[in-house]
Amino acid sequence: MERRAVTFFSDIHCGAASGLLHPDGVRDDRGILHKPDETIQPWLWSRLELFLDDVNEVTKGYSNHVMVNGDVIEGIHHGTEEIISNDVGVHCEAAANVLDYVLSRLNHRTVHFVAGTPAHVGQGYRYEKVVTHKLRERGHRERIQLHQASNTYVWPYVYARMKGHPELFDIRHHGRTGKREHTRGPQARWYAQDIWQTHVNEGRTPPDIAIRSHLHKFIDSGADHRGLTREDLEVLLVNERSASGGNHQPGPLRKGFA
Repeated sequence: MERRAVTFFSDIHCGAASGLLHPDGVRDDRGILHKPDETIQPWLWSRLELFLDDVNEVTKGYSNHVMVNGDVIEGIHHGTEEIISNDVGVHCEAAANVLDYVLSRLNHRTVHFVAGTPAHVGQGYRYEKVVTHKLRERGHRERIQLHQASNTYVWPYVYARMKGHPELFDIRHHGRTGKREHTRGPQARWYAQDIWQTHVNEGRTPPDIAIRSHLHKFIDSGADHRGLTREDLEVLLVNERSASGGNHQPGPLRKGFA
């Protein structure tokens, strides 16, 4: 069996004052260059470089598949002033610049985009669709995977096994967590049970591995992280045993990915 890894990457919020921005900056339609500030941006980029180095080290010998799990741009919402531009096109270009760099640095075979928050990425995740098309034009055409049901390159969610592997994934952007340090662990365990029970009640096979993003905190329902974490970015090696230890049979409405 081919050894495979899945790299999860989310919530980069390009276009926000504290979102990721390529060191070269980004130009708007008028040719104005929006540059990174000299405080938070260099630190953020240094953390990204460490993450990419770690991913490439951990996934040596694996076929690596990247999941970009939502909110790649900040967008224009709720009257926020903590953005680099009021032009959402600048946010999309900034995200394309960052992700082009990330994908050029990572050893990977496929890329899957999962939809983020409408307030950030637009209704119907239209701005994330813009970003995927920009990336396809920059040489990533063969690796960004089509969601055939919607004929777009952004998946509303993933409920699938990797081809040739038994682990069943449930990957969505939005999740829940406790608001305080002492409530996060219990909330994560409760939420894991809730995900499992919801699938059972609705007649589906519960997942071995459920991934949620959005909250900008790394929280796990158990001690088995099965990879590495750096901030809220995670690498998951999927050729190990399933998270539940179960041996589930396939459920409905699911196709293999990667």
